Amino acid sequence: MILELNDYLDWPYLAQVFRLERICWYPYYRGRTRKIAYGLSSMMPARASPERLLNLSREYWEIENGLHYRRDVTLHEDATRLTIGNAGRIMAALNNLVSWEESLESLVVTMTNEMYDTIREHFLLVLDDYHLVEDVETIRGFLSRFVKLSDENCHLTLSSRRLTHLSNLPRMIADEQVEGLDLPAPEIKPPASPYDLPGSWYVIHSYSGYENKVKANLETRIRSMHREDAIFEVTIPMEDVVEIKAGRKVTVARKQFPGYLLVRMFMDDDSWAVVRNTPGVTGFVGNANKPTPLSRREVERILGVRKDQEEKKAPRFKPEWEVGETVRVVEGPFADFNGVIEDINVDQSKVRVLVDIFGRETPVELSFEQIQKF
Repeated sequence: MILELNDYLDWPYLAQVFRLERICWYPYYRGRTRKIAYGLSSMMPARASPERLLNLSREYWEIENGLHYRRDVTLHEDATRLTIGNAGRIMAALNNLVSWEESLESLVVTMTNEMYDTIREHFLLVLDDYHLVEDVETIRGFLSRFVKLSDENCHLTLSSRRLTHLSNLPRMIADEQVEGLDLPAPEIKPPASPYDLPGSWYVIHSYSGYENKVKANLETRIRSMHREDAIFEVTIPMEDVVEIKAGRKVTVARKQFPGYLLVRMFMDDDSWAVVRNTPGVTGFVGNANKPTPLSRREVERILGVRKDQEEKKAPRFKPEWEVGETVRVVEGPFADFNGVIEDINVDQSKVRVLVDIFGRETPVELSFEQIQKF
């Protein structure tokens, strides 16, 4: 057998090549999988029969599934970058908490003794976002005992969004073992221009009148597909418009571009698919497969620029009349006269009306408030 195998493989001491067929049954899915693996062994068939090879393989997978899988897959221990000093050993001891709840005291004593014997200099152990695990009784008990037993060179920092609760916290404060630091949240001012925010701005098209529904659909889809790190904001450009209804000015919010929405995002194949396949989205504006982002000038013209002392932008007036339409003058020296609109100046809120005076059409400049529909 050895001579035959060595004719094909230059592998000293190779005695057997075996094939292992595994059939896994999954009751929940009501299905099964069939996998085939091949193995090499230096043991002769007399010492390693097929039954023994099978048992050895099963014993290996008991170790792999019972210990290594949990530590490598759940705790990502193989991917750790803690390589300085005893950091890796300490983190491995913390990972043992997952299965050592019944021997918590033994674990704390072992860890503190290990640190005392191996770490002489002062060191800092930081546990960030402690509020996420604070409700776990095992972790609270572990930290309370850890702080109590740790030597003076060990400094533990807990970063939490709420006041930390440990079982013996009042006594530790009295013994000057614990100090608190309350830092106010830093004031972070947003960029003056929306163009400077993360990502680029793109325009998507939808059916007119369905913009709000499309916006809600897209935001829900972003959350459900966990793409918040690539698609940041969906907005419908709005503007305040002044209309005259029943002789009174009324300010209403209008869509600047009916049928269009703006999306701030990092463009890649996945984020493109999330947006493009959202119900109600008919496509990106521009190249369908490789959309072009808006320029700084376009973004700032549509969304504006923030200024510290900027006054609120005056609403734009939307006239309810058209050139060539007959209106009635309601104020001023030409009150109760009728006339035909010759020109509308929206920026100055004025119109030029041809008023019939003594049988002649005379152009008169009036403000929007001085006329109304005939």
